[in-house]
Amino acid sequence: MHLPELNWIWSFAAVALSLFAVNAVVSLIASKGDVRQCLGVWRFVCFEGFGRLTQAFRGPQQEPDPLATARQLSDVLQIPLIDAELSLGLSRAFFNPTGDLSLNSEAVELLRAPTPRNETWRARASECCRRLSAHS
Repeated sequence: MHLPELNWIWSFAAVALSLFAVNAVVSLIASKGDVRQCLGVWRFVCFEGFGRLTQAFRGPQQEPDPLATARQLSDVLQIPLIDAELSLGLSRAFFNPTGDLSLNSEAVELLRAPTPRNETWRARASECCRRLSAHS
């Protein structure tokens, strides 16, 4: 039986796969057969460890300044700053929904309201943002 010549990509893949298999077996032996502990270590190494490594190289992530973000939104959408601040507050219901479905739907409804927005909209949006903050 004649085996075709393997090129360098397949050779590299075979070596990488065999090293991965050896590491998996060694970590399973080190965890004394506890698959849950073994998978927990692999999850930490692959995901959380990678996140910590990138954070070490990039530096700590700073929280964005809400006022600066609102100013940028105001400039881009050509809306008043107060409307941009309220829209950012209402967007919390979209990105981080609360357990109150009616509150979430009210916030999304207010976000979808057409511009220009009047004082009635601002009062309703302000109250909705206050209730959203209370749920967080």
